Amino acid sequence: MKTALYVRVSTNDKGQTVETQLHALREFCSARSWNVVKEYSDVGVSGSREQRPQLDQLMKDAKRRRFDCVAVLRLDRFARSTRHLLNSLAEFDSLGIGLSACPIRGIPARQADGCSLPSLRQWVSSRNLS
Repeated sequence: MKTALYVRVSTNDKGQTVETQLHALREFCSARSWNVVKEYSDVGVSGSREQRPQLDQLMKDAKRRRFDCVAVLRLDRFARSTRHLLNSLAEFDSLGIGLSACPIRGIPARQADGCSLPSLRQWVSSRNLS
């Protein structure tokens, strides 16, 4: 599966770097035999901003169907607001593109393991996240 990786680091003081996130995502994809076709990294940009240079490019490339799935370390690396996440999920869904997060607390690994938009959407909507 052609996969794009998206990482975001707003500050360096939390022990997160672009490289640590990319390393984990590369391993996640390798374990599933997914082919990483492009990596997108926003550095020093708050996740509360829906407009981010590399995220904007990722969305443009999604519309060009350059990949089948977007992998993120955690959903909060992609979007901080539920509205932004759900809007992006709907756009990916309409394009036939999945969104996958490394297994995270609260989502069973079998759901986070693949590019399953309905299961992620159901998980998000089952919580009252804002």
